[in-house]
This record gives sequence, structure tokens and C-alpha cells, in this order.
Amino acid sequence: MSFLQENRRVIRTTILATVLLLGAFILTGCGGGGGGGGGGTGTVIGRAVENSADSTPIENARITVSGSSNFTFTNALGQFSLTAPAGTRTITASATGFANKSVMTDVTANMTTNVGDLRMDDQPPPPPGP
Repeated sequence: MSFLQENRRVIRTTILATVLLLGAFILTGCGGGGGGGGGGTGTVIGRAVENSADSTPIENARITVSGSSNFTFTNALGQFSLTAPAGTRTITASATGFANKSVMTDVTANMTTNVGDLRMDDQPPPPPGP
């Protein structure tokens, strides 16, 4: 085999290996977006409830997710469902009369993550002004 034929064979083999590795890298999600999640989005579900013995649902609590502008509001049962970027995310519930409640969770692309009950404490009203 001549020097030129040997070099062509090496080049073809190198190109083929590179294409195969790049394909595997993309298919496993290693080349995805920021936030450590490998790209894609998942769904986060849960409930916003009062931190009390009966866990009264909190309707219209605003639910946000870090790393995204996505938000939603809870229904009459305090339930929510929110699309979130894959990765470690902070889910925050806020509602009038309650202290904000945040929880960290790992969101997996194409999966649903249940953060359970976000138990929100009553926020005392501000003291009267002068």
C-alpha cells in the first residue's frame, strides 16, 4: 500500500470515528444547553398549601422556576404544573399574605418531577405607619 493510500485510509477512519462520537454525544444529551441539565425541558408539579394542620390549598399562588421566564398560578386545589428547563432548579411559590416558599429540585428532560407540597407560612401584616 502506498503512502498516499495509507493516509487516505487513516483520514477516512478518523472522520468516521469523529462523526460517530459526535452523534453519540448529541444523542445522550451531553451537548445540551446551560444549567447542567443537558438541554430539553421537563414538567414540575406540586401544590401550594398553608403551613397548618389541615394544609389548606392556596389558590392563585404564583409559581416560578429559576433559569426561565416560565411561571404559572395554582388552581383552586393549590395544584400547579410548570414546564422547566432540565437541570437543578429552584421552584418558588409566592402569594399575598404568605412568605415565599422555595425548593430546589432536579428537573429531567421529558420527565415529570413532583415537588410535593410547598408549605407556605403566614406573613404577618406590616406594622402601621407613623
